[in-house]
Amino acid sequence: MQATGAYEAVVSIELAYDALHRTQALLAYMKILDLRGPDAGRLLDESKRIYEQALSHFRLREFSIASEFASASAGLAYCVEILFMRSLRSDSNYPTLASLPPKHDPEIRETGKAEQDIEYIATLVAQLKLSLENASFLEEHRERVRRLVSWTEDLYEECKALYQRGASEDAMKVAEAAVWAGQSAEHLCKSTWVVQ
Repeated sequence: MQATGAYEAVVSIELAYDALHRTQALLAYMKILDLRGPDAGRLLDESKRIYEQALSHFRLREFSIASEFASASAGLAYCVEILFMRSLRSDSNYPTLASLPPKHDPEIRETGKAEQDIEYIATLVAQLKLSLENASFLEEHRERVRRLVSWTEDLYEECKALYQRGASEDAMKVAEAAVWAGQSAEHLCKSTWVVQ
C-alpha cells in the first residue's frame, strides 16, 4: 500500500516539476522578447514554495500529503501558464512557430458555459472560505490557503468583468486560471485533512 502511495506521490511531484519548468520557460521567453506579461510572480513563487514542501513531505514518507502539495503546486503553475499564454496571444507582434488557432465561435461553444464557469468558481470560493473557517490548520498553512483564495477571488472578479464587457473568450481563459488557483487551495486543504 505504501509503495502505491509513493509511486503516486512521485508522479504528482514530476507533474509539478514539469509544470513549474514550463512556466519558467514561458517567463524567460517573455523576458527575451521584452514582453510585458501579467504580474503573476507571487503565484509562481508560491508554486515553487509548495513544490519544495511536497519534496519535504515525500522525504518524510508522507506520500499522500506530498501528492496533495505537488498537485497544488502544479495547479498554480498551470494558472500562471494560462495567464502568460493569454498575454502572448493578445500581442499579435510576438514571434510564433505556428499560426494562432481559430477564434472560438460563440455558436460552437456550449450556451451558458461562461455563466457555468463563473458559478462554479463562486461555489469553489465559498467552499474554500468555509474550510478556512471550520478546519484546523497550522497558521502558516491557513495563511497560504487564504492567499490562494484571495487570488482565486481576484481572478473570479476579472472573469466576471470580462464576461460583462462581452469578452467571453478572455473570460473563459481567466476562469480556467481561477479554477486552477482554487483547486490548488483545495489540495492544500486536503493535505491538512490527511494529517488529521
